[in-house]
Amino acid sequence: MSKYMSCYYFIKALVEAEMTSIINPLEDEIKTTTSYWVKIRNRLYISILNNTINSVVNSVQKKINEI
Repeated sequence: MSKYMSCYYFIKALVEAEMTSIINPLEDEIKTTTSYWVKIRNRLYISILNNTINSVVNSVQKKINEI
């Protein structure tokens, strides 16, 4: 595995761990609320966060490569 790929996966794991700390409370609220609005809103937030993981990782990797 190249140095670049190793760093990429390390950064991705860190970002995913942070995202989990944000997503878990949203999922917990989905399970416990009776409000359809809250359920829809939280699912939307989770979807957006999951879709941004690769973008965040690529951005961080690009900045690291510039150093």
